[in-house]
Amino acid sequence: MKNILIIEDTPDVREEICDILQMEGFNTYSAINGLEGLELAKQKLPDLVVTDILMPVMDGYQFFKELKKSPVTENIPVIFLSAKAAPSDIRYGMNLGADDYLTKPLSPEDLIISINNKLQKVEKIQKKMETLRANISYFLPHELKTPLNGILGFAEYLKDKIPDITRTEISEIAGYIYQSGIRLQRVVENYATFSNLSIWVEDPEKAKDIINTPFIETKKIIQKIVKEKINNEYRESDLEIDIKDEEIKIEENYFIKILEELIDNAIKFSVPGNKIKISAKTEDKQYILTVYNSGSGITDEQIVNIGAFMQFNRQKNEQQGVGLGLAIVQLITKLFNAKLEIKSKLDEYFSVSVVFNLK
Repeated sequence: MKNILIIEDTPDVREEICDILQMEGFNTYSAINGLEGLELAKQKLPDLVVTDILMPVMDGYQFFKELKKSPVTENIPVIFLSAKAAPSDIRYGMNLGADDYLTKPLSPEDLIISINNKLQKVEKIQKKMETLRANISYFLPHELKTPLNGILGFAEYLKDKIPDITRTEISEIAGYIYQSGIRLQRVVENYATFSNLSIWVEDPEKAKDIINTPFIETKKIIQKIVKEKINNEYRESDLEIDIKDEEIKIEENYFIKILEELIDNAIKFSVPGNKIKISAKTEDKQYILTVYNSGSGITDEQIVNIGAFMQFNRQKNEQQGVGLGLAIVQLITKLFNAKLEIKSKLDEYFSVSVVFNLK
């Protein structure tokens, strides 16, 4: 049974809302002003709050601001209820971050629909968070321990065998240690990048210096990154490339990050002999960067579920990584007002396009 907190200073309206919600199977708590409601919210941690705006002691807006200050209560959805129906009032309430704004006289049907919609949204988010936590607990320790074990194992071997091994063997072992260190470094850096981008996408004001970046020219950057990635994996014969130059508005390091993640994915989920196609073209005032690989692909359902710490077909494809690559690309595209488009067919191909709007 879901718990709903109603904050309303008019007794008749407060009782009416409680009656409506109780008839729909909700458990209700009530308060006569924002201050009393804030204390109840901290004690009861309701699943949702319906609050009037114009109230003595503490109004609905101030209640909302105080509620969001605490990490314990900040994620509780709030529906404003008010007789003030001017567009400016509604816009102000929604700009604060309210989940909905209903006007008096109250429609019971509208109230129930709004509450159910918000609760369903919260439930979906909670399920995603549960999946995320499960994936983090499963994949992240493995991805940290594997390269760390490589570093420690080879270092111990060197320590014990150094008088008996040749310079060539030392050089080879040092290479293994270096590659393990690079893999470990990438996991840590990607986690930090994902965390920062998640914050900035939710609050772009914190990233205004990054967003307000000059235009960059794309062709030379793409050619450089493609050459580095493809040559390192000896996949030159698999590559098809067709790049048009363009000026786009994005911070250069984040454009490079998009390229690196998409090309790494194309290499990781294909085998030598599978085609890797990289194209960039201008079309309808948009710049479209596409990275395609034949071979491995995923289903439509898996495309929908792409996100951080999500991996697919790991039993079949023992890929490295914690599923952060495409999640990071998604966040970068959101931050710079671009769009991510994914097309795939299981066991046939995987294609990712990033669509940038031109000036």
